[in-house]
Amino acid sequence: MEGRIAIRSDAVILKNNQVLLENGSLIGNWIREGEDAEEVCRKKAKSQSLDITIVKPLHPLIQWGMDDKGEKAVVVSLNYLAELKGEENGG
Repeated sequence: MEGRIAIRSDAVILKNNQVLLENGSLIGNWIREGEDAEEVCRKKAKSQSLDITIVKPLHPLIQWGMDDKGEKAVVVSLNYLAELKGEENGG
């Protein structure tokens, strides 16, 4: 197996002091060549009817997992703290 690397962009969105999840995972998506990581987060949140502001980057998470094609890969998750527009400090 060749060393595959897959990169995700995920938002840690707080509401009422809880992290919003989509099917048990942070709200985010795979980053394709040429895409901006923060914009990927905003677009995915928007597809869930959430309008967010990126507050700051968090530490990336690097682990073995499955990529978007279901193949084993090193998955790098670029994580961002985000808040819902119009709300502050976790709602």
